[in-house]
Amino acid sequence: MKKLLACLLVFSCSLAGCSRVQDTIDQETSSESAVANSFDNTYYNTINSNGSGARDAIYTDFSRNQDDYNLIGRGLQVLSLDYFSNDTHYLREGTHLSVDDYTSLTGYGEHSLQPASGTVLDGVTDPVLVHSIIQQDYVTQSGTSYQLSGVSIAVALSTDTTVDGVVREFSQSTLDSFSQELIPKVYE
Repeated sequence: MKKLLACLLVFSCSLAGCSRVQDTIDQETSSESAVANSFDNTYYNTINSNGSGARDAIYTDFSRNQDDYNLIGRGLQVLSLDYFSNDTHYLREGTHLSVDDYTSLTGYGEHSLQPASGTVLDGVTDPVLVHSIIQQDYVTQSGTSYQLSGVSIAVALSTDTTVDGVVREFSQSTLDSFSQELIPKVYE
């Protein structure tokens, strides 16, 4: 199923810079020699951590669609450069969302990011639009430990759904509108 990088929050940032992200990713993956150009000045040094309990579900899902993983994960890093310099910050896998948090945000319930129950979008009742949430931590080194400087979050939306065996695509205007409504919910 195709997904769309629908909402990107780098603290007080909204959807600014998405075309720059796509251009950067297109350049990196436009030839068979993508690996040769992989380590330029837009990459972060990384911190290996135990990550979060939610990561297994996230990465298992992304393993089914490598294009989504590259676009969203790498795109989030490119946009984060405007807020967290890769000269002074390290990238660490997001560690703050627990399995319960992830399930609560992507499922239905009090803290869900999904459309409210009974919502009809493009003729689909109760659509599941929020596909996954990706979190990256940006840290600075202080002696032998690392201090959290900030967090970047992306919410991936499903661009289509299957209803009674028929694939129904959501319009771009529906996805854009839902994305704008989603931004304040993510901050809560």
